Amino acid sequence: MRTIGLPAVIKTRRMGYDGKGQRVVRSSAEALAAFEALGSVPLLYEEWIGFDAEVSAIGARSRRGELALYP
Repeated sequence: MRTIGLPAVIKTRRMGYDGKGQRVVRSSAEALAAFEALGSVPLLYEEWIGFDAEVSAIGARSRRGELALYP
């Protein structure tokens, strides 16, 4: 199993987007503080990846196959 290490992002499994429910951690102390702040719900621990831009798209499909896309 690969160790993720630091820096990393701790985020809530649900409703963690656009900076909500997320903490960037660069040390064990920051990770503990983030866990204490967010830890009442299931969390994800992700490797930090540097990037220049982020694009988000939200889409949904009904049981009948109808599609909806949201800006």
